[in-house]
Amino acid sequence: MVATASPAAWRWPTRVLFRFIFAYLLLYNLPGPLGSVPYGVYAAYWYKKAWDSLASHAGEWILGRKVAFVPNGSGDTTFHYIQALVTLALALAACLVWSVLDRRRRAYPVLHEALTVYVRYVLATAMLGYGYAKVFKSQFPFPGYESLISEFGQTSPMGLLWNFMGYSTPYTVFAGACEVVGGVLLFWRRTAVLGALLLMGVMGNVMLLNFFYDVPVKLYSTHLFLMTLFLLAPHVPRLAACVTLRRVVPGPPSECPWNRGLWRWVALACTTIAGGYFTIAQGLGGYEVWKTYGEAAPSPPHYGVYAVESFARDGVEVPPLTTDHTRWRRVIFNRHGMMTIQHMPGTLYWYRMTLDEAASTVMLTDFGGGSPRALRYTRPGEGVFVFEGEENGHAIRARLRRVDDKTFPLKSGGFHWIRD
Repeated sequence: MVATASPAAWRWPTRVLFRFIFAYLLLYNLPGPLGSVPYGVYAAYWYKKAWDSLASHAGEWILGRKVAFVPNGSGDTTFHYIQALVTLALALAACLVWSVLDRRRRAYPVLHEALTVYVRYVLATAMLGYGYAKVFKSQFPFPGYESLISEFGQTSPMGLLWNFMGYSTPYTVFAGACEVVGGVLLFWRRTAVLGALLLMGVMGNVMLLNFFYDVPVKLYSTHLFLMTLFLLAPHVPRLAACVTLRRVVPGPPSECPWNRGLWRWVALACTTIAGGYFTIAQGLGGYEVWKTYGEAAPSPPHYGVYAVESFARDGVEVPPLTTDHTRWRRVIFNRHGMMTIQHMPGTLYWYRMTLDEAASTVMLTDFGGGSPRALRYTRPGEGVFVFEGEENGHAIRARLRRVDDKTFPLKSGGFHWIRD
């Protein structure tokens, strides 16, 4: 029988830190990436339900009130901060109990390898999701007509970032491709360090953009960035020796059974199948979102911005004064059954729109509530609408003419090699 060398002992601070990191990353990421596989969504649902209840009661104990999760597009709500605090407390408690019960163990090489594989898959699936949303340009669409007609100073920091990214399709696709490539590289052990290095730069930039442009994904992007650091931490000495001293330092032999002999080929086959599945499934999902909701979604024939040439109330023409908060200034026909009306001072009002071409009517429903109202319309010419109906108890008549997109520099401008 050949004796096998026992793994090198870790220092006690390293062991304690690993126990905490193991517990925290597991609590934070579960049940991911199961939510990306068939039927895994059920596990994600029940895990989320448990967290909703736990965080709600924790919020009641900490803040004196229950904190409920309200899906509003923000990942930085009070609920999410309470959840992060509870995760931190549970991880510390688990670390303490673990350190007492398992104080004689000197190293965790197999458990560390297992956690590394798990974090690689969690980070990879997240990067594929975000990356494909950029490659197929649904996360950052071209600036909408509302942005084009609004004053620059009225743009939020997040809106400014979205317009900056959305204007340039090549840059957005490049940013998404970096995330996709980094995510794919994480699936395989031999390329995982390269993928983590790429994603460290990518996620570091994303994290800073979220912080400094006030994008409400600060908590999540910070966790994703820290996961790249976790994956790179064991390789820092070798990377530093290679980069600064120009020395090739081979990696230590794996102490995990699945990286040796026949199990190595089984693990490689499973990794290839899983990596291929996630890459293709996420790509198809991103493509479908792009075709349904992104820039590839079909636009209605009346899609565009319309200037209000004339506006009458109760048969009396209303002059276009910028101080008049009731007169229309522009109307935007959007995709997905929406209409936006801009009043003279620049205020925008959004409505759900149902256009009945057979009856020549438009039904508008205020997002803030209220009863729907119908407007009749005629089309006396190309790119011209005439609306008639009631608004705030008054009969109105508005004549609209479509604005040429070339009047917007962002629409008409392009790439120039030479600018004299």
